[in-house]
Amino acid sequence: MSSIVYASQEGKLAETCSGAFAGLAAKSRGLLHTIRRNHALEHATVHLLARRAPTLHVVGRTVARGFYLYGDVDTQSLRQAAEEALTELGREPELAVHPRCGTNLAITALVAGLAAFVAGSTRGRSRLATLPRVLMASLWGVLLAQPLGHIVQRELTTDPNVAGGRIGEIRRTQSGKMTAHFVPISWE
Repeated sequence: MSSIVYASQEGKLAETCSGAFAGLAAKSRGLLHTIRRNHALEHATVHLLARRAPTLHVVGRTVARGFYLYGDVDTQSLRQAAEEALTELGREPELAVHPRCGTNLAITALVAGLAAFVAGSTRGRSRLATLPRVLMASLWGVLLAQPLGHIVQRELTTDPNVAGGRIGEIRRTQSGKMTAHFVPISWE
């Protein structure tokens, strides 16, 4: 009798754990989807700002609640660009991908590092003897990473489907010469 009770309790525990993991997985998927859309809006906003001011120098950082933009940008111009990005991404989904995104840097470092590791892991040769092969492999890694970074942004780190997004009240802060804006985004 006690083994039947134990099996029953074990089944309930498995159901509870399974439900908790499923809930956590669903929340994680929702969070990742939100961050991908926010990331796309950040990129599209920067593209639109740069169309108006080609010498613009800004750095963006996406978070779950929106994105930060660091650099000398007029708050009203930023609002207009962010609002425009909400509609333009539907017509120009390529605005979600930016050539100076940190994803490109991460992919480049990963591919070049792996290529160098593989090229340098030959037995019986000195480190100096493998150096030309390691350098060549790193160079090829950097070259191959260029289109790969674009693909990773398009397929994994951004989502141009931003219907239902709303830009909130943009907050501007100043610290010395550094200007930062937080652009809050809510989703229906």
